Amino acid sequence: MSLIYLVNTLLKINFHNFMANANDAAELQPFNASNYCVGIAVGLFNSYITTPMKDLAIKTLVEDYQIPLEQIVVIEVAGAADIPVALEALARRDDIDCLMTIAAIIRGDTAHFDFVAKIVTEAVKDIQIKHCKPVAFGVLTTNTEAQAMARIVHASGYAAASVHARRSIGR
Repeated sequence: MSLIYLVNTLLKINFHNFMANANDAAELQPFNASNYCVGIAVGLFNSYITTPMKDLAIKTLVEDYQIPLEQIVVIEVAGAADIPVALEALARRDDIDCLMTIAAIIRGDTAHFDFVAKIVTEAVKDIQIKHCKPVAFGVLTTNTEAQAMARIVHASGYAAASVHARRSIGR
């Protein structure tokens, strides 16, 4: 049994556990996307969460979608609030077909969580529309560290969503 199969199985289990009506969950079957170039913007704050997410996303793109490592462009920034500028830089590149974000925003005792989550969410939406390039939203917004840790496995699904959206939209 491959690691990707195990992670995909865990993703389905976790998704069904957290969604009230998960019967309509997408079944994304791998395909050969070896001609795609994927851009990933990664926030390094809470890197014990975002680094494994980045590694899993890259592993999924390489193993399940046959995307060569040299066609995966990663920009690492300090934190989630810095994701928009990295994502914009990636979206401006003609060779990038689709994008994804990876960050972990964990609620604290102040309103900072709300401000950062709003900044990154609105910017991702705006960049996606402006450049007509799909962006898989891998910014975790959780109440606890444990919730964020449990969602690391979702990175595989974000990677898959990005390339599937690109295939559906075309260019």
